[in-house]
Amino acid sequence: MKTFSVLVIIVLTYLHSLVGLTQTSVQFLEIKILDLVYDSASDRLYASIPSLNVSGENSIGIINPQNGVLEKTVYMGPDPYLLAASDDGQYIYTSFLSSPTYRRFDVADQTAGPEFAIGFDTYHGALFAWDIEVMPGHPETVAISRVSAGNYPTHLDLAIFDNGIMRTINMDPYLDNNQLEFVDANHLVTFSNQNTGYNLRKLLIGDTAFTEIWNISNIFSGFNIDFIYHKGRVYSTNGSVGDINRIPYVAGAFNGGFGPVFFDKNNDLVCFATINSIDELVIRRFSPHNFLFHSEIYVSNDMDYPYSLTGCGKSCYALSTSGGRLAIVKINEIGIDHRKSELQIAIYPNPVEGIVMIEGAAEIRSIRITDVNGKTVFHHDSIKENKIDCANFEKGVYFAIITLPDYKVAIRKIVKM
Repeated sequence: MKTFSVLVIIVLTYLHSLVGLTQTSVQFLEIKILDLVYDSASDRLYASIPSLNVSGENSIGIINPQNGVLEKTVYMGPDPYLLAASDDGQYIYTSFLSSPTYRRFDVADQTAGPEFAIGFDTYHGALFAWDIEVMPGHPETVAISRVSAGNYPTHLDLAIFDNGIMRTINMDPYLDNNQLEFVDANHLVTFSNQNTGYNLRKLLIGDTAFTEIWNISNIFSGFNIDFIYHKGRVYSTNGSVGDINRIPYVAGAFNGGFGPVFFDKNNDLVCFATINSIDELVIRRFSPHNFLFHSEIYVSNDMDYPYSLTGCGKSCYALSTSGGRLAIVKINEIGIDHRKSELQIAIYPNPVEGIVMIEGAAEIRSIRITDVNGKTVFHHDSIKENKIDCANFEKGVYFAIITLPDYKVAIRKIVKM
């Protein structure tokens, strides 16, 4: 175990978004990591640190997101890779790039626990973990998508391990499901991204067998696509959303949502770490209810591509990049007030064909109008006559973000005829 400091670069930026004025701080830790998880009880980030690092290699790193300090590293084995945390905060599991095993980490004691074999196949040889998830309510049970290190596609099967002991389950019908998420303790959702079938399946987990509940291939597609699950929906890394409560169907898509995805439960937003049109690394946030763009948070312009994204508390995000850096992004949303009872601002006529009037504000600090995808079509720092010419707007729905001198913000919908 080691305790050491890392270089922290703090960048302060200010931006206006659909949620109003936000103050954002970004801290960079110059350390190569492969995966990240967050434990809310200890308020710590846990990172898998491979052998590419000069210090703290082959370990789990414990990071304080409040000050950006790597407090400790705990040796786990050769090239820790994927991380999965139990929902009670008791354990974190890691797979390895260089070992056909997975290992348990005790969060309370901050110690490495037992290491378990993933398995061996007479034809494929040693098996490794492509994906690993912890069963809800069962901190000692994990599901692993097992792969070989040989020919592509490498995926072999799914396996359930109870405290390191693999259940005897017939895997044959589900050989091509290499990405997985638990729905609950009895069900898995799995996805195949190694062939063009792109099957999404829901499986009932038994003691000796999986039972297929449904199998569908048109929810989302693409090689190397991953997904997360939250409250009956699956959110993919290409922006597609599937509703799987009953008969699965495509619920919608986030325009501009692409890359590692995270569901921000604190703010009820779906977040993507992505590269925008001017080659900036950003976090884009969307509403899960109407799929509309919410805000874009600037992270870096160093041409780093995102590897992973997670939350680290309220309005706090952490992501790893291809350049070997960990970014901790904190957002302080200030001066926000959407309630019409307090901000008696009206826009008329609405729908509008030409000039729209803004009533109820003696002075406007700034106004920005965006389309439903978040693209700005009008921006001005001051409107003296409280009117805007919308004649050249295309027909459709727009949002006016009106900022007052005291930084209170009103958001009003405009329908262009």
